[in-house]
Amino acid sequence: MDTPGEREPAPVRPITILYIAGMARTGSTVLGEMLGRVPDVTYVGELSQFWRRYSSRELCSCGRALPECGFWSRVVDEAFGDLPAERVEQFIELERRVFRRRALRMLWSRGWATGCLAAEEMLQERNRLYAAASKVSGSSWIVDASKSPFFGASLACLSAADLDVVQIVRDPRGVIYSWRKQVQSDSEPSSLARKYISVAAVQWTADNLMAQLALRRLASCHVLVRYEDLVASPEMSLSRVAEATGLPLSDPHAAVDDVARAPKDHHRVAGNPGVRRLGNAVHLSLDEEWRSGLPLRTQRLVTALCALLMVAYGYPLRVLRRPRP
Repeated sequence: MDTPGEREPAPVRPITILYIAGMARTGSTVLGEMLGRVPDVTYVGELSQFWRRYSSRELCSCGRALPECGFWSRVVDEAFGDLPAERVEQFIELERRVFRRRALRMLWSRGWATGCLAAEEMLQERNRLYAAASKVSGSSWIVDASKSPFFGASLACLSAADLDVVQIVRDPRGVIYSWRKQVQSDSEPSSLARKYISVAAVQWTADNLMAQLALRRLASCHVLVRYEDLVASPEMSLSRVAEATGLPLSDPHAAVDDVARAPKDHHRVAGNPGVRRLGNAVHLSLDEEWRSGLPLRTQRLVTALCALLMVAYGYPLRVLRRPRP
């Protein structure tokens, strides 16, 4: 039953969620920005923890706190009407409880929510949020770069949207090098989390396996993109995504050219602060600093833990270190 003030939005046209899956620090924000420049497509950032970020007043990429952002305040009003703070906290606790109890079921069955009132309520809340984002933006494609395979699997059960998945992978040595850096967040007053080398390497394997095996089966469409290929040949990578998903991409060169310019409206939740700080314009360059900055011993450890998938994704197991400039 709806609480007072909430209402069900009525999307005018069908919605497709283009979900970017994989592990953080793989170039998902860059890919999201590229996809967001395609007509009828809106890139919203990462909505997996939207309500926590909304409650703590994290900053939208436009520079305003999420509850005060013109776009997100309209989305929330369209979806839920006058939403009291207590209801937001209920959403946070609801999602925490559902993912704690049913996360593994999400990966194997579309029926994971059947018979669970909390899960069905969470899906109803997500239906409203994505439908409202589509209506307010005027786009029938919503790009969400939350990356988590569990959250992606939960979206496969939404009644208001179809789910297509773009899995982005990057050489794990580059990913681990990025996780070692101290990076200041631009949406909250703290630094981004850092991970132990072995933990990050195991997570790289686990997240990619879950995206490859579970999301490929649950989604309407699944396409794999390598970060290195995306930067080297962005038009070709975008064309592959469009061909696989039906994305309305008529001119990949125009989309790539446009990503170097700041858009008129820019309302991303979370994401790579390095990209968000560049005036909302993306400058494509291959980040291979890890080749000279990651110790050989660390490279060997990461390679040993990730070797099987590295071979599957076409990454060499032996790398010659590039000298420092």
